[in-house]
Amino acid sequence: MLKTYTRNTIETAFLIIFLAWISFIPGTLQHRYLTFVRYALLFLLLISLSRHRFKVKRYFFRKEDIFIWVYFVLISVGLINAVDRTMSVRLYMDIVIWGGLIYFLVKNSINEKNCKIILRFLVVFSSIVAVIGIMEMAFGKNIMYLFIDNPFYEKFIREKRIMSTLGNPAILGNYLLVCAPLAYYFYSIEKNVLKKRMYLTMSTIIIVALILTFSRGAIFGGLTVILSYLWIKNKKKWIFIILAACILSSFLVLLLPYSVRLKYAFGMPYLVNYLFHSHRTLHYFVALDMLKAHPFFGIGLLQYRFLFDQYSSVRLSYVVMIPESSYLMHLAETGIIGFSAFILLLVTLLKRGFAYLKREVSSEKKNIFLFIFLGFIGLLFNMGTYDAFLWHTPFYLFWVFFGILSSFIGKGHNETIR
Repeated sequence: MLKTYTRNTIETAFLIIFLAWISFIPGTLQHRYLTFVRYALLFLLLISLSRHRFKVKRYFFRKEDIFIWVYFVLISVGLINAVDRTMSVRLYMDIVIWGGLIYFLVKNSINEKNCKIILRFLVVFSSIVAVIGIMEMAFGKNIMYLFIDNPFYEKFIREKRIMSTLGNPAILGNYLLVCAPLAYYFYSIEKNVLKKRMYLTMSTIIIVALILTFSRGAIFGGLTVILSYLWIKNKKKWIFIILAACILSSFLVLLLPYSVRLKYAFGMPYLVNYLFHSHRTLHYFVALDMLKAHPFFGIGLLQYRFLFDQYSSVRLSYVVMIPESSYLMHLAETGIIGFSAFILLLVTLLKRGFAYLKREVSSEKKNIFLFIFLGFIGLLFNMGTYDAFLWHTPFYLFWVFFGILSSFIGKGHNETIR
């Protein structure tokens, strides 16, 4: 049998490789090699379980896992009314088997020694992704999509919105949003001057690339992260100052020439139109009509686009025939029962996260947890602005960060941070 140290090293290496995979490989290629990735995850599960001496109950059924299992059971109601049950079963299995597998792998593999190593790699990966995106903006092209299929490439190049290795500005923005707090964390704790400057540079590059996605969801998610940090640090007066500055800025950008994208991305009239007069508004009503028709079980997982025309007199293109919100999608497709389970899962984790920050634990533990937690808050906000669970990278990030946070909350982490 492999020694415990060797098995832990294998787990750490696999998690780093997995994060590299979701950082540098576009969704189309991720989907093409999905079977290979799943075999790798199953192999890693075997290694991880062996390190835990195959104690299945301890591995999968701890106290902090109760609401995960409640969610997995209750979203099965999304199979009841599905017209195309094959599609629904496929998404259900993705969430329960592969999402759950990633959650339990990460939760049981993370410790304080390897957590910082893994997160440092993620910051480096995100910095490289950000640099590729900035170069894409500078040169007006991304050569990787000359060889890899990306149906959105021409559209976003024309709109001057970077997509880097992830193929879509919204996905890239969400990814960078999760990584930005971690980059700042390593900058804040680093004592070596050279390394401190390196992390400051990486933090700056990540933020610049995040802005260049012009993803409103990601940028407002970044604002949410900042405001959450100020709230946790009890600096509430700064919250009002920043909010006032943002509102003022949304009017000042109207003075810019129309050719400057910031004007119609973040100008107040355009923001109002984005929220209340675009196709998004239509989806609010369509989702509510679906809920009225099937209040408890929903219309079925992955059925929204399939049934959209039955609930809407307005015809939309296939690309936008979906609610640009993971929460709205859960509500319409799994009804009150599935949606309540999802919200209960998230609220419970957030509540436990805030409680952890008040625990009598070392400031070092609390500090790293805070910035992981902030990244997850940003992810949750951004999930409200697009269908995150239908894209590989944000789907994986959700379960990876969920697992890391649950690991901190549940294990207690007795090892010393180095």
